[in-house]
Amino acid sequence: MQLVQSDVDINPCAQVYTLAKQVYRSEEVIPVEILERWWIAHPQLFYLAYNDETLCGYTSALPLTEKAFAKTLRQDFDEKAIQAKDIITFDKTGDFYLYFSSIVVHPEWRTKGVSSLLRQGFLQGLLNLYAEDKHTRALSSWVVSEKGGKMMQSLGMQFYAQAVGGTIYYCEQTKESLEKSLDELKS
Repeated sequence: MQLVQSDVDINPCAQVYTLAKQVYRSEEVIPVEILERWWIAHPQLFYLAYNDETLCGYTSALPLTEKAFAKTLRQDFDEKAIQAKDIITFDKTGDFYLYFSSIVVHPEWRTKGVSSLLRQGFLQGLLNLYAEDKHTRALSSWVVSEKGGKMMQSLGMQFYAQAVGGTIYYCEQTKESLEKSLDELKS
């Protein structure tokens, strides 16, 4: 199993969309056109788990402006409304607010540690930013299943509010809380 972070040379948006469609079997999947806009604004959008050349799972998270991030905590939030102008990049130092938009694992790979690998890679990536004086101030996520809620809890997030069709998870983040969440995932 190989974990890769997308960048300007790795555009996995079509693959990600296809996997999400397979897993969710829903019209609620973010259209590939929106994923492309997000990826162009933030090429490090995805952590991807591959077995050979098969995409087994992915996570995606967007660093947002503080104003856009605040919208992710509203009960009527629609992630499809995130615009490229709402996304900031990690090219400056300071505080970042991250919206954890999804974690998807193909059903055939759910018992093979892919979810844990993706979450560990995501947390380690956030910790690595601290070496460059970049800090995750807060994380939010909109969750549609009980299992998704448990995954967000493993990232240090807690129930924030009930929303239409889902649950909002949130946490303020420090280097110490990231390290604790990563240690718990590894044990």
